[in-house]
Amino acid sequence: MKFLSAISFLTVIKIPQKYCVRIEKYPEILVFFPVTGILIGVLSALVFGVFNLFLPLVLSFILMTGFEILLTGGIHIDGLADLFDGTFSGETDKKKIIEIMKKGNTGVFGVLAIVFSLVLKVAILYFAA
Repeated sequence: MKFLSAISFLTVIKIPQKYCVRIEKYPEILVFFPVTGILIGVLSALVFGVFNLFLPLVLSFILMTGFEILLTGGIHIDGLADLFDGTFSGETDKKKIIEIMKKGNTGVFGVLAIVFSLVLKVAILYFAA
């Protein structure tokens, strides 16, 4: 049940509530985050392998990265965008910075962080292959 809760928390895969732990027990699912990450990586590698059968290498990496974003609901990219929006907002008050980070909209620095991180990821994968 804890593993299924970790999958439900870190991906867009819907697990019925009867198989998940209650929210107050969420700290207990942290040990399953690495296993869930491995599962995401294996699924992404399978997607890459299928695309790489008939598409160029770089396009396969791009589609694999898109699959990872869809599978995780983009939570990590959203967090990165929030971090950059808050950090480079020009504010010095920590409360205001956190307020900016909690807002639902993405600013210029957030968009730049997303674009740069995705381009960098695909480039690293391509040149490491």
